[in-house]
Amino acid sequence: MLYADEQDSLMGTARLELKVQMTLAVTPDTRIPVPARFLYTSTDPYAVDVFFDITPHDVVQWTFARDLLNQGLSGSAGMGDVKITPIGPHQDRYLRFHLESSDGCALIEGPAAPIQAWLAKTFLAVPAGSEPTAMDIDGELAELLTR
Repeated sequence: MLYADEQDSLMGTARLELKVQMTLAVTPDTRIPVPARFLYTSTDPYAVDVFFDITPHDVVQWTFARDLLNQGLSGSAGMGDVKITPIGPHQDRYLRFHLESSDGCALIEGPAAPIQAWLAKTFLAVPAGSEPTAMDIDGELAELLTR
């Protein structure tokens, strides 16, 4: 596991990254190692991006709510394209991500402890409930109006 944290004091933005080894469950008996990178930026405070390196040239990105990941640490969460379920006793817990799109579905599993520690850092950077104050609403509107 690798954590990479950056804080831009001039812009007041935080960028928190976690690299962790996960597994793709191809069949009940076949699992393939998949490096994953979790990314959180305070400029998009409600979201978490996860990049799965399926092959060296095939990176799949999923973006979902930070609250969904937080809920998935302690119980089944999600009703749409992303579902997260904790599996196993607390000390050995791992997370199961069930991801669905029009291209297909995937079952990816990884250790809960480093993800939980990383997620806690995101809540230190932008506490729950303060997300609106972390967003640059004027900048977002200006970008939309210039399109």
